[in-house]
Amino acid sequence: MSPDDMAEHYFKRRTLELQIELEELRFQNAMICEKINKATEVSAVKIVPDDHELPQPTQRKLTRGFKVQQYKRDRTFVKCFGGITEATRFCKGTSPTGMRDAIKNKTLYHGFRWHFLSRDLADDTIEDIGETKAIIEVKQGFIAFLTPCGDRIHLVFPDQKSAKEYFGLKSSASICKAIKDKTKTCGHIVKYYDDCNDALKTEFQNNHTLPEPLSKSMSRMINMIDPTTKKVVKTFNSISDVILEYPMSRITLDKAIQKQETVHNFLWSECNKGAIEESEED
Repeated sequence: MSPDDMAEHYFKRRTLELQIELEELRFQNAMICEKINKATEVSAVKIVPDDHELPQPTQRKLTRGFKVQQYKRDRTFVKCFGGITEATRFCKGTSPTGMRDAIKNKTLYHGFRWHFLSRDLADDTIEDIGETKAIIEVKQGFIAFLTPCGDRIHLVFPDQKSAKEYFGLKSSASICKAIKDKTKTCGHIVKYYDDCNDALKTEFQNNHTLPEPLSKSMSRMINMIDPTTKKVVKTFNSISDVILEYPMSRITLDKAIQKQETVHNFLWSECNKGAIEESEED
């Protein structure tokens, strides 16, 4: 690659990085504006029906930042969203960070390519999004310990750390190596449970219960609470799950938790704190 080509490549990459940083700043600014607007609004609390039928979140029309296009693996245009927040709310299981990284690195994310599009252009504008780059995915899941001859699943753990603690190992390095090299450790053949054949899995599940999947250690489980009955209506696994279903910023949610204020006609609390108890006045 000539010096001119290298300079042009660097310029294009740096331009994309700056566009992504600008999008993030605009998103943060929109969240601050939302907080200011909510501080000036006074809304009445609506009583939730006994069957707890949840109101549908309203969708805001975005006027700033980039739109987000969705493409198939073969770079066939699928859909255009008003922004990255709208795209992640529509595509369950996605996150703004993961989508931005996929756009920046030109990789697949949840089976699709994603692309920032200027708000001045039509939604169906087809741009060159570049060749799709391969991504190395870190495999996770249940860990199965099979008998030495591999004819039966003996134990299943939610992760390598749990298996390490069960066998009293100082680290999970030997478990990881056994999976990678298809060798034995602690007298067992070790595999990811999903990689075991169906017959072995069926036999194991007929006589045992699989362990509960471990949630992310840093996630905060959030309770949505009926402001009238003070009962938990729904529990979310993380703050991200809350704001994807009920549009609000993290700042707004944290404030509602700390000051026990209603947002979207509900009270909110961290799961480990339990439901908010009724006040003495009640």
